[in-house]
Amino acid sequence: MGFFSKKKNLVGLDIGSGSVKAVEMKPGKGDTWQLTNVGVELLPQEAIVDGQIMDSTSVIDAIQRLFSENRIKTQDVATAISGSSVIVKKIQLPSMSDQELAESIHWEAEQYIPFDIQEVNLDYRVLDPGAPGGNMDILLVAAKKDKINDYQSVITQAGRNPVVMDVDSFALQHAYEMNYGVEPGRIVAMVNIGASQANINIVRGDTSIFTRDITTVGGNQFTDAIQKELSVGFDQAENLKQGHGEGAESVAGILQSVSESVLLEVQKTFDFFKATTSEDRIDRVVLSGGSARIPGLADAMSERFDSRVEIFNPFQTVTYNPKDFEAEFLEEVGPACAIGVGLAMRKPEEGINLLGTSESSGAGAVMMDAAMVSGDASERKGVLAGILIMGLVVGLIAFQWFSASSAIGNLDQKLNELRQEQARLAPIIVQVEEYQAKLAELEEKERLIERLKSVREGPVRMLDALSGELPDFVWLTELNQRGPTVTIDGMAASLVSVADYIRKLEDSDWFQGVELINAEVNAREEQEFTQFQLRTQIVSPSAPPATPPGAAAPGTAAPAGAR
Repeated sequence: MGFFSKKKNLVGLDIGSGSVKAVEMKPGKGDTWQLTNVGVELLPQEAIVDGQIMDSTSVIDAIQRLFSENRIKTQDVATAISGSSVIVKKIQLPSMSDQELAESIHWEAEQYIPFDIQEVNLDYRVLDPGAPGGNMDILLVAAKKDKINDYQSVITQAGRNPVVMDVDSFALQHAYEMNYGVEPGRIVAMVNIGASQANINIVRGDTSIFTRDITTVGGNQFTDAIQKELSVGFDQAENLKQGHGEGAESVAGILQSVSESVLLEVQKTFDFFKATTSEDRIDRVVLSGGSARIPGLADAMSERFDSRVEIFNPFQTVTYNPKDFEAEFLEEVGPACAIGVGLAMRKPEEGINLLGTSESSGAGAVMMDAAMVSGDASERKGVLAGILIMGLVVGLIAFQWFSASSAIGNLDQKLNELRQEQARLAPIIVQVEEYQAKLAELEEKERLIERLKSVREGPVRMLDALSGELPDFVWLTELNQRGPTVTIDGMAASLVSVADYIRKLEDSDWFQGVELINAEVNAREEQEFTQFQLRTQIVSPSAPPATPPGAAAPGTAAPAGAR
């Protein structure tokens, strides 16, 4: 039975914006894993921008080189995605059976997903089944189909078979638990900083209680700053960023300045987590990603957050043959390979899988094989006779197949040409759709500002600034001005939207010292929303125009628009 039920392992393939990482492992003794392959292949600049594949040919070539140079034979891979196209949400539903949940989850998900339900792939996991007649906790994950298709396409065209598509934060958690174990009650923040974005997953024990992807934070910020300040090329700036090469000590001030900017965004996420959950502490911070080893970053993070910060070692409990891998190499690439390690341990039937299909466990095939082995002699003779008849039928079909092989070959050639054309056009189509969406957003913002100007006589320029910084799914309900101090009340579809609004206000030339006074998550007609209140100071870039006659006096409450 063990022979028939043996399953192949998956290669963990982490496609990042700066590089592609592959990790292959096999189960060792007990609960351990043994490393068999690991490799990193750099990507050209702007091959992947903001999580979108812009140059599919370069990504396909990188995957092929990665597998070829590291002699990875396994075809099945597990990969992961993240960013604004991925939604992770914990929801509550009335307790129901597995079959009832499977039949109703798409309908239930519509009220929680800010995309057209027909444009996403969904998956879910039951966190707590609850008591009969009560509620059950569900982890709901959705991702846009076009992003899934883009990543699936480059893997397929590279000659590999995508079996699992997970979420970066969950793969990171999987690798952490394998190496560090589960500590019930402890709050651990996993911060993965890649080239162009950061993934944050905060867990209590073995349960993820807060996740966020920050698309404005990444190692490219450091590289760009070094290039600008020292007037050097990209490759030299990359080496200096990692503390290599002549003159590396001269960039310490640049790295420190950018680190403060990066940590400010992480700090906002931590503050938001504490303000919107019952937790008021973070016991441990684990730093991973290709930017984890930037000199001074971990120390600055430890000092700022007053928590223990350590570099993630995803190979801490992984065994390996010293003849195959050098310890220094694994220590250097370890933080960048954390997500790949988590993916390499995946099984298709376990965890989140956004591909929309799952592999069969093989139980039916095992039962069939066992019956054939254990059957009596007469049954075996019947099986052999059936096989002979089937062989004759297959022979006839094969003859007809080979007679038509020429036509099939021509069709295959045309199909391959169409696929290549589709791959060439895919990034162009994505760009056009993004431009159209941005154009529609700008037009709506312009209409909003005009409506505000037409109905207000007071501080129009301040209102223009406030409404101009509004992100999607944020509504302002009231504002009060007392001298230079403005208090803002509003609602948002999510806590992340409020954090984005705070960041935009702080970046504006009109405001400074934005404070989150309170944020409360409520529900109305089964729709969850967040009520919040902010306080900020007006810093006008230029003297405002004189107040026209009849204008509202400062301090007057006024409803604000929404977008």
